[in-house]
Amino acid sequence: MKRIAIITLYDNINIGNKLQNYAVQTILEKMGFACTTIRYKETIKEISWKGHLLALLAFPGRKARIKRMIIKRRKAFKGFSDSWLKTGKAIHFKDAAAKLAGKYDYYLTGSDQVWHNWTDTKEELEYFLLEFAPRHKRICLAPSFGFDQIPDKYMQLYKKGLMGFEYLSCREKSGCRMIEELTGRSSQLLPDPTMALERKDWDLIAEKPAYDLPEKYLLVYILGDIRPEDEEQIGRIAAERGLEIVNIFSLDCEKYFYTNPAEFIYLVRNADYVCTNSFHGCVFSIIYNISFRLFFRTDPEGSRMHSRISTLLDKFDLTGCMTTDAELGELDFTKANEIIKEERKKLTDYLQRALGLIPASLQD
Repeated sequence: MKRIAIITLYDNINIGNKLQNYAVQTILEKMGFACTTIRYKETIKEISWKGHLLALLAFPGRKARIKRMIIKRRKAFKGFSDSWLKTGKAIHFKDAAAKLAGKYDYYLTGSDQVWHNWTDTKEELEYFLLEFAPRHKRICLAPSFGFDQIPDKYMQLYKKGLMGFEYLSCREKSGCRMIEELTGRSSQLLPDPTMALERKDWDLIAEKPAYDLPEKYLLVYILGDIRPEDEEQIGRIAAERGLEIVNIFSLDCEKYFYTNPAEFIYLVRNADYVCTNSFHGCVFSIIYNISFRLFFRTDPEGSRMHSRISTLLDKFDLTGCMTTDAELGELDFTKANEIIKEERKKLTDYLQRALGLIPASLQD
């Protein structure tokens, strides 16, 4: 059985990050590969009772509460990672060549914003462009840049790294455009890997939360601060539909704040309606055919997300989720359900070519 190292962003606090990681792992395992997700830095440490006490002393009042809540959320997410992800020992970017090269048959980078260069360093960029591996072992699967313009100071590093892949793909139209402008090569626009799994695959890991849920509820998954006008609109939608609000990303809703990725799937699947500004909030609403309302973020991170959400909604003909209250209705997923089948095939066909499962003589 051939082995693949998954090179992706790794943390224990982001729902979308965990679920795309699990999706890539599952897709590759279905193809007969053994997978290991490489942790490129140690982001999670076990917190003892002494650690909790020190946190409380260091952050009095509300700050102490927030610190405690984030620690507890990380623990909940680590539980998901331990249960569902196959990971290796953590390494530093600079040690990739020494600790990874030659140990796997293939190295796959993606999905998520792996080409964003979060630390603004040459070492991170070269790591996620798989510079430590030979060309024939490098695969990129629906990666994202998370911006619409490559920084001038890294232009040549991006160009060199991108030219090192036999096959190129991206998750957003803007990313495909940047790749072509920089390298002169075309890349394939692929769906987020979470969409390549069917409902039955996600049902296998869906987990009912330990906390009590209302019989009928509106799921709110809003990243960042909720603007007063958006909060008012969410309340109006809930009132009109007779739903209670379950807000899983608010520091003011502590019992819901520790919802882990497996519980998130359960919540979307059983929701009567979803309000979100999250890419994966939209994705799982589409997978489970749950009508949703999209809210746009106004912070810098939100502007970076706009491209991928626009690509997603255009592709699945679901721009109706951006309607005003006066026009708000149920979304029709008929076309989206057909498109998602095509997108799944597109992603698996791409992977089969990149992994040499389709002989070159039979490729288009």
